[in-house]
Amino acid sequence: MIPPTPTTAIFDFDGTILHGDSLFAFARMFLSRWRFLSGIARAMPAILAWKLGFSSSSKAKMKLFGAWYKGLPLSTFDRWGNSFADYIDSHTNPDVLSALQAHLKAGDRVYIISASLTNWISPWAKRQGNIRVLATEPQTDSNHRLTGNFEGRNCLGQEKVKRLKTDPNFNPNVPIAVYTDSLSDLPIIKISSTYYIVTKDGSMQKRKSIPKQTT
Repeated sequence: MIPPTPTTAIFDFDGTILHGDSLFAFARMFLSRWRFLSGIARAMPAILAWKLGFSSSSKAKMKLFGAWYKGLPLSTFDRWGNSFADYIDSHTNPDVLSALQAHLKAGDRVYIISASLTNWISPWAKRQGNIRVLATEPQTDSNHRLTGNFEGRNCLGQEKVKRLKTDPNFNPNVPIAVYTDSLSDLPIIKISSTYYIVTKDGSMQKRKSIPKQTT
């Protein structure tokens, strides 16, 4: 059962709504095999630095994103994002999708907050109903081409909380329910009233809220 209304429902995307990782799924679907593999090779030093603890996952991700998409017209990237909605439809976690739809039906304010790119989440979210997407944004140049960098920070960890609290539609006075597959979302779990961990088989396990620290 989802929490009683009114509620703010916050959903992670990769591994929560979607089975698996959208970054690689999107690239495999739209890039040539050469661009996909050569991009990984060019980003490998940054990936290894992250894996060895010398750098952050966000830096490695941006290097990979740039190797794959730098110079691509934004219009093409958006068109691919629209097409990717069909892939998402066929790879959702049914239990999580049911929870999301129940929140929408109840009139709750629903967010998808993700480190993945807005361009391939928003088209699918629009199909579902009134969902606010807060996610990583690509940077573009004056010719409306991707620079290979992100506009602002990668929407991960504490950045998710910052994006939520600065969103003009956010109401801090109602209960918050969080749905995620990872405790890397601990910062946003800490501000929730209830949270659900999504397991690898797509089922949800309700957890007690984490007591807020007092000073």
